[in-house]
Amino acid sequence: MVYTPQKNASSKTSRLITSVSFAALLLSPTSSAFAVEDETIGFEEIVVTATKRGAQDIQSVAMSVSALGESTLKDMGVSDFDDYAYSVPGLYMIDQGPGDKLYLMRGVGSSASSAVGIYLDEAVLTGNNPEDGGGRNVDIKVYDMQQIEALRGPQGTLYGASSFGGTIKMITNKPNPSATEGYVDGTLSQTKDGGTNYIVHGMVNLPIVEDKFAVRVVGWHHDESGFIDNLRLGNEDYNTEKTTGLRTMLRFEPNEKMSLTAMWVHQQMDIGGRQRFFHEDPKRAAIPLADGSTVDNTEYQGDLVNGDYILDASTDNSDIYSITLDYDFDTLKLTAASSYFDREVNYWFDSTPILVYFGLPVPAYTNQPQQRSIWSNEIRLASDYDGPVNFVVGALYAEEKRDWEVRVATVGADGAPTGPWVFGPDHDYLGAGGTPFGQEPSFFHRTIDGKMTQTALFGEVTFDISDKLTAIAGMRYFDSNISETRQLVHGFGGPFNQPKLEDEASFNKTTFKGSLSYQATDNMMVFFTVAQGFRQGGLNPPGLEGGFVDTEIPTRYKSDDIVNYELGIKTEGFDGRLTFNATVYRTNWDDIQAREYNVTPFIVNAGAGRVNGFELESAARPMEGLTLTGMLSYTDAKITETQTIGDSGVEFRDSGRAGDPFFNVPKWNLNLAAQKDFPVTNELDGMVRVDFSHVGKTRTKYRADHPYNQNLAAYSLMNLRAGVRTENWQVMLFVNNLLNTRAEINKVYFEQEDPATFTNRPRTIGVNASYNF
Repeated sequence: MVYTPQKNASSKTSRLITSVSFAALLLSPTSSAFAVEDETIGFEEIVVTATKRGAQDIQSVAMSVSALGESTLKDMGVSDFDDYAYSVPGLYMIDQGPGDKLYLMRGVGSSASSAVGIYLDEAVLTGNNPEDGGGRNVDIKVYDMQQIEALRGPQGTLYGASSFGGTIKMITNKPNPSATEGYVDGTLSQTKDGGTNYIVHGMVNLPIVEDKFAVRVVGWHHDESGFIDNLRLGNEDYNTEKTTGLRTMLRFEPNEKMSLTAMWVHQQMDIGGRQRFFHEDPKRAAIPLADGSTVDNTEYQGDLVNGDYILDASTDNSDIYSITLDYDFDTLKLTAASSYFDREVNYWFDSTPILVYFGLPVPAYTNQPQQRSIWSNEIRLASDYDGPVNFVVGALYAEEKRDWEVRVATVGADGAPTGPWVFGPDHDYLGAGGTPFGQEPSFFHRTIDGKMTQTALFGEVTFDISDKLTAIAGMRYFDSNISETRQLVHGFGGPFNQPKLEDEASFNKTTFKGSLSYQATDNMMVFFTVAQGFRQGGLNPPGLEGGFVDTEIPTRYKSDDIVNYELGIKTEGFDGRLTFNATVYRTNWDDIQAREYNVTPFIVNAGAGRVNGFELESAARPMEGLTLTGMLSYTDAKITETQTIGDSGVEFRDSGRAGDPFFNVPKWNLNLAAQKDFPVTNELDGMVRVDFSHVGKTRTKYRADHPYNQNLAAYSLMNLRAGVRTENWQVMLFVNNLLNTRAEINKVYFEQEDPATFTNRPRTIGVNASYNF
C-alpha cells in the first residue's frame, strides 16, 4: 500500500533490508530512527470506497485493500495499469502488450475468463475472453485519477462474479463546479533498441453554473515506438502503439445532498504488432509435423526478433458511458448507477504453425474480430447511523453481448492477405481429400454470438459488538442465463455453412462473507475474514474432426468456487510516520475452470487447488521529505486434486496433477520505493524517486514435463525519476527499466505458436514537463 504524504513526497532507492526493518522498527517504539519532533511529516489520511458505504479511512477498513493516491500516481509517472501493478501485493500481471493483459490476484486466475474485476468509477470493464486471441482487459489510460484501489481476495458479496480473485477500482477526479482549473503534460523519450516516444495529455475543468454544474474534460495521445524486429518480413520496430482518448464528465449538484454525474470515455488503439520475440529454444529446430517429420526454424530467433509470416497489426476501440446519482438522506445514502461499455477488437496473429502441424507449409493468418458490450445497472442504499448497526443493500441487473469470429486464410510474401474476406467451397484452399485447390485464400471460418443476463441481490451488515469489536456479515444471490449461437461457416477442407447451433445454460449461486475485527489500540486493528467467491460457467463449441485431443468435450462448464480465509493486522506508529500491515490467508478452490485446445479452445471444470500466502505492506517517513514504502507477497499455489474430464476420469492434455504448482503464479513479489523531496529555493522544490520491483520465477504449464512447458525466469525492474517543481509546473527526467531487464512476462508454445517470449519495454530515457493552471 502506498500512501500519499501531506507534502509531495519523493524518494531515493533503498536496500531490501530497509523494507524488512519496518517491522522491527514497529516493534521498537523507542527507536531513534523516528525520534523526531516535527509532527507535520506523518501521512495524510487515505480514504477508500471499497465497502460501498462511502469514504472510509483505509487503516480502519477490515479488509486487504491497497490505495494509490493522485500525488503518488503522478510521482511514479503512471499512465497505464502496468505502471503501478507491481506495487500491489498479491497482484500479478501477464502483459502481452497493449489491450492484452490478464490479471491474477493471490494466484487466482487460470487460463479461462478473467477472475479480477475492473471498474472505472461505477462502470464494469472486466475482461471476459474464454476463447483464444487478444482483447482481454481494456487499457484505459489512468490520467486525472483521484486514486486507484486494489481489493485483494474474493469480493463475492459487494462486487459479484467478476471479482472472483479481487477487484481493481479506478476512481476519477469529478468535475468541480467551484473552480476553473486544468493542466497540460508532455513526455518525450527514447527506447533502447526502439525509437522515439511522444505522450501528451491534459485536463480542463470549467464551472458552467457556479457551485452547481461543471464539465471536466481529459484527453490523451500516445505515440510509442516498437522494439521488436520481424526478420522474415524485414519490418523493424513494428510493435508500435498509437492511442488517442477522451474522457468527458458532467456533474450537477443542485444542493448539498444530491449529485448527478455523467461520463463518456472514448479510446482508440492502433497496435503495430504483438510484443513478443522468438527466444532461443532447441525445440524450434524440431517443430513437429502431423506426419512425424520436423521443421527447422532457428534462423528467425534471438533477442527482440521474430519470424512471423504476417503483419499482425490490431485495433482496439472502446466507449464507456455512465451516469450516477448520489443522494444523501443524512443517515442513508442512495446510489443509482447505470453504465454501458462497448469494445471492438480486431486481432491478428500468425497461424502458419498450425497449418505446418497439419502438414501444410502455407503462410497463413488468423483474424479474430471481437465485439463485446456490457450494460450494467446497480442501485444500493448505505446507512450511516450513530448506533451499533449499519448496512449496505443493493440490486444489480446486467446484460452482456459478444460477437466473436475466427477466420484463417493465406498471406503473401509481404505478410498481407492474398484474397478478400470470402469463405466457401469456391474459395477453399483445400479441395477434395484435403489437397491444395488452386490458390484460393480461405481455410477456416467460425462465428459465435452470445448473450448473458444477470440479476443479483446483495448486502452487508456491520454490527459494533463493543467499542473495540465489530462483526460484518454479507450475502449475495445471483442468477444468470447464457445463450449462444455458433456456426461453422468453413471447416478445414469442409464442411461448409453448417447449421447454426443454439444452446443456453443458467447458473445461480449464493455467496457469503463473515468478518470480525478488533481495535486493540488506537493504532492497531486485527481482523479475520471468511469469504466466498464464484465465477460463472459457460458453453463450449462442439469438437472439430482432426483435433488434438480424443477425450470428450463437455457442452458446458459450471462455475468454479473459492473460499478464502484470512487473518490481518493494520498498525500505525510514531505519530503516524510509520504504518505496517500484514495478512496471511488460505484459499480453497474447487472445480477450477481451465482451458484446453482442440484446434479451437474449450473450457473444462477440472480438479481442485489451494493457495497459501502472506502479504506485507509498510510505509515510513523517518524524516521530513523522505518517504519509504515496501511490499512483499508470498503465494504458494498448488493443485490438490488431479484434473480430469468427464465421467471417464480421463486426464486432459493440459491437466494438473496433485502437487503441481499453479502456472504463471510466482511465489515471490517484492516492491520497494524511496522518494526524497527537498527545497532548492524558496519557490522551487527538488524530487528524486526510485521504484524497484522483483517478480519470482514460474512456468507456463502445471507440469514441468509438459511438452509445451516454458520456464519463466525471475526478473527485477527499476525506474528512476528526478526533477524540480513549483506549485504550478514541474520538469522531470526519468529512466524506466534502468537495468534494461528483458523480463520473461509470459511465454507461449503449442501447435498454434512457435516458442515466443512476451517481454517488457527496454530501457527508456526521457523528460516530462507539466503545467497546472
